[in-house]
Amino acid sequence: MTIYYLTIFAFLLLGLLYERLASENVNNDKPKLIILTIGVFSLIYGFRFEVGVDWFNYIRVYERQVADIWSLNTIEVGYKALNVIAYYVDAGIVTVILLSTVLFIMFTLLAAKKLGVNPFYFFAIVAPYHLVMSGVNYTRQGVALSVFIYAVACLINNKKNQFLVFIILAGSFHTSVLCFAPLYFIEHKKRYAILLFALIIPPIIYSMLTGYSQYIDSTMESSGVYLRAVFLLVPTVLLLLHINTVKTFSLIEQRLVFIVICSFPLVMLFNMLSSTIADRFAYYFILLNTLCWMLVSKRNFNVNARFLKPYGNFILFLSSLLVFAIWTIFTKYQKQYQFDSYFNYWLS
Repeated sequence: MTIYYLTIFAFLLLGLLYERLASENVNNDKPKLIILTIGVFSLIYGFRFEVGVDWFNYIRVYERQVADIWSLNTIEVGYKALNVIAYYVDAGIVTVILLSTVLFIMFTLLAAKKLGVNPFYFFAIVAPYHLVMSGVNYTRQGVALSVFIYAVACLINNKKNQFLVFIILAGSFHTSVLCFAPLYFIEHKKRYAILLFALIIPPIIYSMLTGYSQYIDSTMESSGVYLRAVFLLVPTVLLLLHINTVKTFSLIEQRLVFIVICSFPLVMLFNMLSSTIADRFAYYFILLNTLCWMLVSKRNFNVNARFLKPYGNFILFLSSLLVFAIWTIFTKYQKQYQFDSYFNYWLS
């Protein structure tokens, strides 16, 4: 597990460097740092070998997808496209993982940058969940999560059409993200948005239950869902403490914060149906909740030290790191997450 801790702290140091570049107004160096990070990260994690509980499931998915490359046997056509590209490259799952990793890190960093949030601090906070528990294991959803948070950044910038395009793109990797498509109407009357959520979410949940048998397979039950869900309470409490600041935000931002506040009970509600489905949605809320808090944190008006605003990001980071430490000690899947690389075999 050492590599994951090293990655988290490396991004923390990159965040410090990013802040320094920003303060010196060397704007051309900031995108260069992001591009360099995407390249190095993709080389390290894009060539991972047999990492994650679902590794062999994805090999079976690859074999099924390339058995008939012209067949539209899935609505997750984005992920199928990666498999088809890998088939023509003739490198199999290696190419799928590499391309997925590039998309994963690129959209995550660009989403935070799009909102003026330090992308490296953002990644360092969410990395235990977004990188380790999800990214190196749930390859398809890892990409969907990253594109989802980029779509949210478009929405906050009031680029609703772009939001919809990227939500559909994310849904082409994992259909669960389509539950958030009604956010397109987030500025409309709340009752209309609630009605749309009520119409869209049940069939998607049903398709997850029927289309992915592993979601209700007891051997793959996500016992760590409570660890993920409890983290949602931290940004929720921070946002509630700064609710007067939130009231000065745009209507879109205010309603996203309302969703953040509702995220914990929503995940617990999903947990009554399936712990794994609850777990999958917890990852979306972890990204959304963290991003919403960091938006509040970066705005300097209405600062009140006793309400923890200057320390919120640090509190989130420590909370995330603590949960990760507990998870690494007690998870029964620790062996499956031990890092290995194709380079170890190609260079030997």
